Order: sequence, then structure tokens, then C-alpha cells
Amino acid sequence: MRILTAKHVLPITSDPIEDGAVVIDGSNIVAVGKTADVSKQFPDAGTDDFGDAAILPGFVNCHSHLEITAMRGALDDVEHDFMAWLIKLSRVRESMSDDEIAEAAYIGALEGAQAGVTCFGDIGRLGHIGLSGLKRAGLRGVVFQETEFSPENRTADNDFKKLIGKFERLAAESTDLVRVGLSPHAPYTVSSRLFESIAQFSIIERFPLTIHAAESLAEQELLTDGGGEFVRVYEKYSVDWESPAIGGGFGRFVATAVRNGQSCVFSSAEHAAVGLVIAPPSTPTPTPSSSLTPRPRPTPRPR
Repeated sequence: MRILTAKHVLPITSDPIEDGAVVIDGSNIVAVGKTADVSKQFPDAGTDDFGDAAILPGFVNCHSHLEITAMRGALDDVEHDFMAWLIKLSRVRESMSDDEIAEAAYIGALEGAQAGVTCFGDIGRLGHIGLSGLKRAGLRGVVFQETEFSPENRTADNDFKKLIGKFERLAAESTDLVRVGLSPHAPYTVSSRLFESIAQFSIIERFPLTIHAAESLAEQELLTDGGGEFVRVYEKYSVDWESPAIGGGFGRFVATAVRNGQSCVFSSAEHAAVGLVIAPPSTPTPTPSSSLTPRPRPTPRPR
């Protein structure tokens, strides 16, 4: 049993505690309170004092892609062009071996832990890579097996069968700490019928779902006007695409998720596409630094 103390303890579910302490016994939190009170309650426990720091629950990264950790910097030259970014991402990923991607995913999980992230919502076409990385790092999370490029209704049955095969293999490797779910990638890569099949499957199995939505102006143009860069790509490759977003499978997919008690987070553009209440305009997100070097953590002082 150990007592962890710091200038600030933030339980989150209650008020901050100044000069606070957290008592741990193995993997369990036994008590939280003022250092003076906790020390009297557990006089035989050793103490690690973190000084002028804060102890709080681990952060949650609800949208990560551990399998592309190794691509850091490789896509910077196309970040201004969403279509070019997508194409280069696929090519770079295909040029790497599973072992290279797996090792990078593990390093990404460790970087998250060093930054205070202890739980991931990780999305990947190579779901087993994210699952392995989180398990190896000893972290919590949900790994969402992502769909392949599946925009045509005529292939929906076969696309769904392949997706569920991957999901079931992934589920067999899940643990109490790392669970699994499904991710229909985005409205522009998933057919209406495939959306509906995933929604129905989720009703039966009751697993978590996630999706990319309203990521680019090209997507917005496709879903609202039926035109733009995505349409030109579909025409180039003779893809028979039917919008799943407006009055179709995507809307029913969202409704199914809500009925199953799942939280849904959308931008205002996607709220409009599925007929939900418009969210307030979001604050622009600062451009992240290319360096992900974690800040140094306080060193405990045993006493």
C-alpha cells in the first residue's frame, strides 16, 4: 500500500483537494483526501510526495490512430489538400510491414501514457495493431475495427461479411482493459446498405461505434450538393456511390447509436446533414506542433 501526495488532487467527481493524497493498494484506489487525514488513517503506508503537482485521473484520447504513428511528418507536404492527404496516407501505409506499424503503434501508446493519456479510442483498418499496442503498453481503451473503402451498395453484403470477420477475430483478443467496436470510416467511403447493416448488427451485439464526419469542405460539398472532388474520384474509378448521409443509412446509423445509449459528437455541419440540433460554432483548433516530446513529469520523493 502506498500514499501518493501532491499540492493538488483533482478527483473530478468532487471538489479539488489542496495538499491532497491518494491511497493505492495494488491496482485499487483505497482512499482520497487531505494528506494529514489520510496519513493518520494509514500510518503504516509508504508515501511518495510529488510536491507542487496535481494528481488526477488519466486523460482520455477519444480519437486516435496508433497504426499511423510512424507516418509523423510524412504527410506534412499534402496537409493542405485533403484528397492528396488520403491518397498518400494509403500509399505510405501499404509500403510498411505489419511489424513496423505494430512497433510504431506501441511507441504511440507509450507517448500517450507519458503525456497522461491512459485510455484510447483507437480507430484503424489494422485493428489488431492498435489492440496489440494498447495491451502491450498496459493501457485501457476501445479499438474500433474500421471499414475498407466500401462505397457501393452492390458490394455491401460481401463488405459487411469481411468486416465482421475482422471484428470477431479482434473481439477474441480483447480483454477487460481493451474492448472492441466498429467504425464505418466516413460517409464518403461507406455505402448506405453497409451503414444499415452495421447499425443492425450493433443492436444485436451492443458494441461501441465511431465514425469520421464533417472533416473537410470536400465532404461537405459531396453530402450537401452531391458534387465536388469526391464525385470526380468516383467517376474516375467508375464507383456507383449512393449518399448514405442525407435521408439514408447514415442517419439511421446515428439514430441507432443514440437509441443504444451511445454518445454522439458532431460538428455543426454534420448535425445539419442528419437533421439534429445545430451545435454552436466551435473554437478554431490550434495547429499542433510536429513534435510530440512529452513534458517531464515530477519525480516522486520517497520519504
